[in-house]
Amino acid sequence: MPGVGIYAAATAFALAYNQSMEVYRRGAPLEVFAAELGSYYNASTFTGFWLGQSAPGVNASSLTQGILMSVSFLERSGFGHDLRMENLRIEPFSDQSAICWLTWQIQPKNGAGPWTWETVYGYRRNAEPLDQLLLQQENPIETTDCSASDAMGGRPEGWWEFTNTDNEVFTFAQRVPHYLDSYSGNHGS
Repeated sequence: MPGVGIYAAATAFALAYNQSMEVYRRGAPLEVFAAELGSYYNASTFTGFWLGQSAPGVNASSLTQGILMSVSFLERSGFGHDLRMENLRIEPFSDQSAICWLTWQIQPKNGAGPWTWETVYGYRRNAEPLDQLLLQQENPIETTDCSASDAMGGRPEGWWEFTNTDNEVFTFAQRVPHYLDSYSGNHGS
């Protein structure tokens, strides 16, 4: 059974990710906000899933660009990206990973009423167990910890390995005109 340590680590990471939304509320440029959110994902291994689609094999640049495209679209649509975590559920999977269900609420800038949805995140604390196995096989490699700052004094170790955004995409598509087009880069007219 996974230890309590992973539960605490995943909780701290999810709370720090939620706190990163302050970058948007403080009025930072969207590029800065997208880079901040992107720093929580492991760009070399991240896979995003939505409505039967997936985006595997991204890199840091494409990950940040995808986030920027999404937040820019919501900004142009008048909704903005003022998200607040309403609920968090953590299910440890191993001593190094957990599945996290984050319930988000958006506070639209255009006066539309707020709404909520749930997104599933795969949290990975670190790659240390793999490193130890490799070291035992006399194949030492160096790794760098995920240490990007949330502009508030640092953040807990780890990263998001995957997300399933079915609920997010479906909920936004019901409320935001041309939202599904934003996933293909076609922003409508």
